[in-house]
Amino acid sequence: MRKFFLLSFILLLAACDQPKSPEEKASAALNDLEQLVARADSLGHTYSDEEWLKTDSLFSLYLELSTRGDGKFLSDEQKKTIGKLSGAYTTLRIQESSRMIEERLKEAGLWMEGFFEGVKEQLEKEE
Repeated sequence: MRKFFLLSFILLLAACDQPKSPEEKASAALNDLEQLVARADSLGHTYSDEEWLKTDSLFSLYLELSTRGDGKFLSDEQKKTIGKLSGAYTTLRIQESSRMIEERLKEAGLWMEGFFEGVKEQLEKEE
């Protein structure tokens, strides 16, 4: 019974903490979007591919939530902020993709180098 009351209390607090109006919901989503982009900016270099996929999904979700109703619940400043965050996040993703491609090309170069060394050694044995 105690657990039931504790769970009910926690759910009640969570429900009270939820934004009610469309403006508050859009503002809360915008705040989440800002935090997500800031976190990706500071920690993105340590993210795995899976973490980037999760972050991409969250970014899309927060973007969709913050612009619901074609942005009519947002001020002009908030709309500008969303554009700025979208540009920053897109740039982060491009930079990260470039870094990943560079790493994979280096790895491929090492594989190829090893391959050709193996071919050369084999050919030299036959001579």
